Amino acid sequence: QAELLELKADPEADARGAVIEARVDPGLGPVATVLVQDGTLKVGDVILSGPGYGRIRSLLNDRGQHIQEAGPSTPVIVSGLDALPGAGDKFFVVEDMDRARSIAEERALLSRQQQLSGKTQVSLVNLKEKIREGGIKTINLILKGDVQGSVETLAKTVTDQNTDEVRVKVIHAAVGGINESDVELADASDAVIIGFHVVPDEAARNMAEQRHVEVRLYS
Repeated sequence: QAELLELKADPEADARGAVIEARVDPGLGPVATVLVQDGTLKVGDVILSGPGYGRIRSLLNDRGQHIQEAGPSTPVIVSGLDALPGAGDKFFVVEDMDRARSIAEERALLSRQQQLSGKTQVSLVNLKEKIREGGIKTINLILKGDVQGSVETLAKTVTDQNTDEVRVKVIHAAVGGINESDVELADASDAVIIGFHVVPDEAARNMAEQRHVEVRLYS
């Protein structure tokens, strides 16, 4: 298709592209596999992707080798982000860290507002009223995992098991460790937290015990 459509890219432009996968690496922290679609991505560039931003610490090619730059149509693993982007998110190289931080904070605020809006919709009062009216038992789940693909697969698998008697509702699914925000959401919506290859941090564990929120961990 690239040949037939005569697709072109400018290797001299600021790099941009798409996130293919994101996960938490035990040694590198948040890492993302990205496809460079335009420009040249270099070690030391400041990038912004989804809720995350940061200066690129390392680039790994498809053979796991460290490289200094990646041109158009090149897939690479990027480390240096402070938070995990989602699969399909765009990434951009920006001019400085302050601008990247400002945009990331604005995105985080919007995401937080949406999450709080979602918490209102799944309040215990509304949920119990619906259960009483329809006689349907609903199990609310919060899913956290180490890889985006695993989280998406788990969310689809559990919701595919719905029947007329019991319904499973995934109210939040994300990559990363279990934190206090997850416990707060679970407490507000009477949900169970499922961790796949991740664990709660100390603060989240203490809060879950105090609020009697069930956390189940699987590998």
